[in-house]
Amino acid sequence: TAPNIPIDVAYWDDVPDDTPDPRPPAPVVPAEPLARFINVADVPWEEVRSPAGRYHSYAQSISVALGAPRDIGLWDGGHPFDLQRRRVPPGAAVCPLHQHTLQREMFIFQAGTATVRTGDGTTRVFGPGDIVLQPPGTAHQVRNTGPTDAIFDIIADHHAADSTYYPESDKWQLKPQRKIFRMVEVDYFDGEEGRHPASSRPAASRDPKTWSPR
Repeated sequence: TAPNIPIDVAYWDDVPDDTPDPRPPAPVVPAEPLARFINVADVPWEEVRSPAGRYHSYAQSISVALGAPRDIGLWDGGHPFDLQRRRVPPGAAVCPLHQHTLQREMFIFQAGTATVRTGDGTTRVFGPGDIVLQPPGTAHQVRNTGPTDAIFDIIADHHAADSTYYPESDKWQLKPQRKIFRMVEVDYFDGEEGRHPASSRPAASRDPKTWSPR
């Protein structure tokens, strides 16, 4: 049988009148509304073009138009994800083949046709209504292989330290710093005790069981 639990006892019964109110204070109404409203047609198009024109597109930075700083997540006042619309002319690609270490990207195709190429050489054509989710570590590239502009939305989550690798040019990019570089492997103590070559140092200094970077 169910226990006999009284239900007619007031929550504040037997609390002295001079006891501090333990309830949290009422929320403060912000100076501006929490919700922001825009129309995509009002967001300006920004042209992004490589010197030779192989990579060419126009971008509507919708999240930026809603007040989010570019490439910044919740850790520094940004949004948890980024929404951008891209318009790609026929024959052009958005960017080189690349893969993210942490970021996920979802492509929602709105108009035209585009071919998505992955790191293993697989290609597939997508059109209006098609959706592609690219997980971290998967190289991908979107190219317009149709006769008209390809338009699609990109939704990407934000991470504090995402990096991007470009396998066909062996480059890396760090975000949100947007620094692009090629890696050169060096000894852990390289440059710390003079400019002598790594081969002249004791072998123990390169033993990962003895030394580890911090």
